[in-house]
Amino acid sequence: MSHKIVKKKKDWACANCGDPIRQVSGLWRGMFYESVIMNWLSNGNQPNGMLIRLQGFGTGLFGGNFHTHNSLNFPPGLDVVCYSNGSDYVRGWRYNIQQAKGGRVVMSVDCTKLLNQRHVFEDMGSRDSLLLLPHPTPSEYITLEDVILYPSKRSSHTQSVDEHFVEKVICSDVSVDNKTIVENHASYSSNADLRSYFNTSTNSKPYVCIVTYGVGVPLARQVLTLFLFIAQEVLCKKYGYENVLVIDTPCLSKIPNKLKQLFESVKNQKAGKSDPRFQIMFADMCKEMNAPLNNFAVKLQNESILQHFEWKSAAALQTYNLLGKEVSFLSRDEIVNTVLSIK
Repeated sequence: MSHKIVKKKKDWACANCGDPIRQVSGLWRGMFYESVIMNWLSNGNQPNGMLIRLQGFGTGLFGGNFHTHNSLNFPPGLDVVCYSNGSDYVRGWRYNIQQAKGGRVVMSVDCTKLLNQRHVFEDMGSRDSLLLLPHPTPSEYITLEDVILYPSKRSSHTQSVDEHFVEKVICSDVSVDNKTIVENHASYSSNADLRSYFNTSTNSKPYVCIVTYGVGVPLARQVLTLFLFIAQEVLCKKYGYENVLVIDTPCLSKIPNKLKQLFESVKNQKAGKSDPRFQIMFADMCKEMNAPLNNFAVKLQNESILQHFEWKSAAALQTYNLLGKEVSFLSRDEIVNTVLSIK
């Protein structure tokens, strides 16, 4: 029997069999995959441009497994993005709308915890308001090829988390001519030299890149601060972690070109040899069996890029998320321990 979805009174139902929409929800899944794959299979001759918003991703203290989920599917033809703050969300959606108008299907994954989070270091006792960001000007946008960088920036007078400010750089493939630089917030850069984002005067220290996305970015920024300040006496003197770079990769369905360029810059400078000072930690917020950053690592390894780094990855537990608990999600401590285990 074919199904046609109609609205009956206040509920949606099948016009032929009368089943409520909850019983024919498989039709919606089928329509979703059909819409996604047709543009891809037809090479754009059958466009189904749309922008889908997926709610409830990542860490959260309500809803249990299906309202604070961390499993994503990546069917061919679907662009998947996940932003870490409202300002980048606006920039990204401007570009995504353009892509939908051109026939592509884009899914924006919304992180539950970030909806109301205002402070990056709130868990560490600071009300820093670093997530209360200005609305981007109309000329600002982020593409699927861009990454956002949070390099270590430490001055001699900085003593506490409250005084700590991490410069934000949007590393973009697009010409910077039509980009607006927001003072004290973000700058656009086409610089793809990974070394330039570290303090290279400390040649004996490892250069650590934490690659993550969405709700993982505030966690990684907390890790950066832990290495720089709170654990300075314990960790930095013992392990030498003073150079940490957080790399936010909003696009999850493909490896952004700028991420490749950053890693390849080290490969090119080392003439095919690995540099043990450079370390990469992939911090994936998805469950470990369908973590997109694990897929990134495999592809980068196959393209002979990761061979030039010491690296490890970590993801959330392959289990159900408990109602009112965060134990099944990737935590800040797990990111710290994974970074320390690379050496």
